[in-house]
Amino acid sequence: MLKEGHFYVDRHLGFSYYCDKIEGELVSWILIESYQHGHLIQAKFKQSIEAVKDYADVSSVEDLKRLKRMLDDLNNKEKEADFLKLIEEIDEGFKKRNMPIFQRPLHAIKEICIRLKTSLPFIPKGPAIRGLYSGDSLVAHVHEWYKRRYGERLNIDFSPGKAVVLIKGDPWKIKFPFLYGRAKFVFDPNLEKHKEESKAKSNGPIIANPLMCIEKLTADIAKSLTKSEMSKLAHFFISTFETFLRLFEIKDKPFIPEARVDLDTAVNNIISSSPNYGQSKWASLQFTEKLFKCFLKLKNVDVPKKHDLNLLSNLASQNSLPIIPATIIQDIQCPAGVRYGEIPVGLEEAILAHHSSLKVCSVLAPTIKTIK
Repeated sequence: MLKEGHFYVDRHLGFSYYCDKIEGELVSWILIESYQHGHLIQAKFKQSIEAVKDYADVSSVEDLKRLKRMLDDLNNKEKEADFLKLIEEIDEGFKKRNMPIFQRPLHAIKEICIRLKTSLPFIPKGPAIRGLYSGDSLVAHVHEWYKRRYGERLNIDFSPGKAVVLIKGDPWKIKFPFLYGRAKFVFDPNLEKHKEESKAKSNGPIIANPLMCIEKLTADIAKSLTKSEMSKLAHFFISTFETFLRLFEIKDKPFIPEARVDLDTAVNNIISSSPNYGQSKWASLQFTEKLFKCFLKLKNVDVPKKHDLNLLSNLASQNSLPIIPATIIQDIQCPAGVRYGEIPVGLEEAILAHHSSLKVCSVLAPTIKTIK
């Protein structure tokens, strides 16, 4: 007599089956082991109980162990396939909503909770267990899937901003740190010296070497810096760091998200392996233009649809913005032809425009913050 949860073998064909469920006169079978032309064939099917005549119980302990292992593998593959279908469907929905990649793992867990009507932690306490797609293991599977799919794109960039500085005649990118609490900057050409002190402390300031923020800076370049070069670099770092913190404080104001993209573009077009200094200078102009337009919009002033920084600067000064020297504006202003190579722009000119745009930002950002 057939029993659910038992393994059977067809006496004639030699195929092995698992009796999954008996409902009245209908038997649900899982074909566990059958080979055709050397290939393993597995399947699920239903059959009338009347048709079952040549099936015998599997009694061999070794055969039962093998079949149980094969059944577990099959079930695990099906569970994995169901999970992959679910997580890919959820992720596709996030793409349509333009959700940033780094936000998706936690939102995916929330979505799974809604669909499965369950509660799950956002962060797993243990590893993903093969074949277990519930509880803590399910959460771990979600995080592992996103790590495999997107890798480093899941990393959140907490830097308040990036800038370019000339060192020994070459451009280098500074990625400014996002620090909490007090910090003490120590400009030391020994790049290894303060590595361990750059961590948060409860009883004193963080000690950080800003030279470590210069991407790919070599120990040889660091040690070759003169006192004058180090002094200029320190002044630029401190003033720009302060500017970026002020810019971060107004990140949700009109035009500012777009302005920050322009700033990144200005930097990337200088640092790129195929630099485009004209595009960089134009991006610096766009960054500056959006800062002015943010200020004017908050002041309820009609914003002219022109790329004329002098006009924007004059309008802003007429509405209580501290006067920005005309020479700084001139270093940024450029015609659209720089984008197409019609007007040549060199490295130093692009960096001058970039640095001048940061000077404008140092005036505008704190002022914008005070506007109610």
